Amino acid sequence: MDTNKITNAQSTRIAINEGQDAATRRVEVQRRLYQLWQGLGMALVLIVLCIIMATFAPHFFTFRNIINVARQVSINAILAAGMTFVILTGGIDLSVGSALAVAGVFSVWLTTRGVPDVVAVLAGIATGGLCGALNGVL
Repeated sequence: MDTNKITNAQSTRIAINEGQDAATRRVEVQRRLYQLWQGLGMALVLIVLCIIMATFAPHFFTFRNIINVARQVSINAILAAGMTFVILTGGIDLSVGSALAVAGVFSVWLTTRGVPDVVAVLAGIATGGLCGALNGVL
């Protein structure tokens, strides 16, 4: 009889371990799926939106439209690339967008006053640098 008790206890332990292993595997699969969704989720949403737009707007995937979208995104992409380094170093600087706006408005204001475009762009860059330097000193 003692042998049956030991066998039953061992089989119970094995069954419990198998149940824990299955639960652990299930949690691991769920964690990996969640990580995959975090990494690729927005890309999938973008692909679905592009398919929808291509279906309803026949000129969506034209070269001209892609260039237009790239031009519209370029300023934000440059700003985001710069902000990536700020965030990686542990800082959060919300004034970058305001400095960009001041530099852009000043540059456009100069062009409306007849200043050549190259000079206006350089003045806008200098204005943005001045705003950043002033913010760094403060």
